[in-house]
Amino acid sequence: MSTEAGPGHPAPLSPAQFAQLSAARLRSGRIRRAVATARFSGWTTAIFGGLTLIGGLLSLPALLLGLAMVGCAVNELRAASRLRVLDPNAPRRLAWNQILLCGALCVYCGWNLFSSLAAPIEAGGPALAAGGDIVASADRLARGISVLVYSCAIILCVLIQTITALYYASRARYLRDYIRATPSWVIDIQRAA
Repeated sequence: MSTEAGPGHPAPLSPAQFAQLSAARLRSGRIRRAVATARFSGWTTAIFGGLTLIGGLLSLPALLLGLAMVGCAVNELRAASRLRVLDPNAPRRLAWNQILLCGALCVYCGWNLFSSLAAPIEAGGPALAAGGDIVASADRLARGISVLVYSCAIILCVLIQTITALYYASRARYLRDYIRATPSWVIDIQRAA
């Protein structure tokens, strides 16, 4: 790439400035990966939140979960945009957003876990009196599976969202170091781009 703009026109950037831009791009790799991660996570959460909203039209807990997921997705996408323009508060916002999402998912799973445990075991109506034991056994099996699924979902949610929150929080140090080590004119260009 030539640094000359043409006859009679000076080059917009000197070779030293091009070197500074190139070095800054290399140093910003961890920040750019965090932006990409936040965008992917935000859009994925938005899609699943939308599907949960559609599926939750007949279930208040699912409807509330869908709203919470869509809200967290919007927050994550906004924070990703803030991180892209090197906002020092963006990593903290991303981390807290993961904690809020974890809370919403855990409340939903906890509600369904409680509902599974609190529901009476059905032995069937009069028509099923002869097969009442089979129906009660099937109901106990379904309850056990539901408890297992929601318990595992809570554990996985806490693990995944906590790891993701810690990942975002750790980007704050890299962002501070990047801003400190990068010439202000380069940061201004990156924020304007």
